[in-house]
Amino acid sequence: MRRRVSAVASRGAGVRGARLVLGWMVLVLPLLTGACRRAAAAEVPVPVLQQRSSVAMPGTALSSTAPGAQPSAARTSPPDATPVAGAVPQQPVSTSPTATAQPLAGAVPLQSMGSSSATASAHVPLLLGVDPTQAIQDTESALQPVRAAVGRKDFTSAAKDLEALLQADLPRFVSLWTTDAGLAPLRDSEPGRALAARLPRLEASWRTALTQGLPLVWWKPAAPRSEEGDDSEAFTTPPPALLRAGVYLPKQRRFVPTGPQEPGVILARLSVDRASVLLVRGTLGLGLTSMLTDLEVSLRDAVTGNPTTPVRSPAPDYRGPEALQWSEARGKWAFRVQNGDQTNPTLPQFSGWRDVATDGNWRNRSGPVHGELISEGSVLLGLPDGWVREGKMLVEESTRRSIPHNTEPAKHRFLQAVTVGDTLWLSAVESWCDASTPEPTSILRHVVERITRDNKRVRVHEGPGGASLMSLGEGGLIVQVDKEARRFPASVTTWKEATALPEGVLLTTPLQPKVCHSL
Repeated sequence: MRRRVSAVASRGAGVRGARLVLGWMVLVLPLLTGACRRAAAAEVPVPVLQQRSSVAMPGTALSSTAPGAQPSAARTSPPDATPVAGAVPQQPVSTSPTATAQPLAGAVPLQSMGSSSATASAHVPLLLGVDPTQAIQDTESALQPVRAAVGRKDFTSAAKDLEALLQADLPRFVSLWTTDAGLAPLRDSEPGRALAARLPRLEASWRTALTQGLPLVWWKPAAPRSEEGDDSEAFTTPPPALLRAGVYLPKQRRFVPTGPQEPGVILARLSVDRASVLLVRGTLGLGLTSMLTDLEVSLRDAVTGNPTTPVRSPAPDYRGPEALQWSEARGKWAFRVQNGDQTNPTLPQFSGWRDVATDGNWRNRSGPVHGELISEGSVLLGLPDGWVREGKMLVEESTRRSIPHNTEPAKHRFLQAVTVGDTLWLSAVESWCDASTPEPTSILRHVVERITRDNKRVRVHEGPGGASLMSLGEGGLIVQVDKEARRFPASVTTWKEATALPEGVLLTTPLQPKVCHSL
């Protein structure tokens, strides 16, 4: 009897102990789980833009917690915090609660960008991020969910999916919305008519955004070619997988694309003054055939993507030009090409400037060169207003202040300078083939310096690759070296202190080393 009582008591104590243990686990395990999650979050960088009212960056998908209807395309989880937003959206997001009107889903008030109250009623588009494969996919693939919904006569879903595409990349998709025969049933439907009524507001907000950001490009390199590729491609360089001109909004870390997305684009530049995009398509030669062939130069409306000029085709000698230079003056574009046959490689000869809009001689012949495109990429050029190049010196005409630029025409192919206050920033890039050894070596390197008013030189960066500069209206500048760009506020003078822009958001397409051959 005592044994049975003792056993019962033991079992009762065991049950009570088990209950205590279970109760302790119920209380403690959530705390431990939360602590583990917080520790994991501390170890893995969270993309800055993964928030309900924010935007994922190019190469990422928007957080699945964001509100709004989703297009029927498959979703992908965000891999990491790489570039800013830009092409096919994952889903619309809710509008800001501080908006004074009822803009399209995805609009955000200008107050969030620090603009004045005078323009606070306008809105800029809130762009949505995508998986890298979707960002560079062809337009027809991006439209497949919309076409499928139209085929099912599910016009409500089709309108939602198409609206998300328009919010993310209006210049890419708006012309298809208005002209594509396959979308005619959607345009004639009630959801389609409601969408059409909202488009003018979206277009207006897009144009407002152009005045709020920094004119940059969004670039992704071409995929490596297969060894089994066509032999005809052996002497050409593939164009970038993605090259879009646009504006970057630093406070939102968003990229607003402008102009159409087309295959074969090798140069894209935005003029904020005229809301126009300069597009150059063509073939990039490689090595001994490093010529630019099949060139097509045109201007497109920055928001609608529609052509504003006929396509201009430079007509140089039979070999094709080795370089194309472009210039812009108050929103007017011009270009000229370097002749293929050069008697003196250190003094390249260029054709006369041609006005892209009229195809005639450019009246502003004294305008500065703003950039140069070659087979290996592109680079920004030019000197500040009031500065001239006299031999080996840069001279400020008003004060006759002179600064040695320490470049040799045969090696330092590219020279650029910008001013920030009283300081001159100088970029020198050398790109050439060293034939002093049996196997010629490609040399591509840069030096970026800042030169104070008393001519004290401070080296900011040097290394392989090209370099370009762009001064900012509010002071400071952006410096690109190779495939990275950083923003220097007026108070920042060192590379380490400067703010890195998202991957792929650059001043221009990066330069690649030349392909050198022994003769």
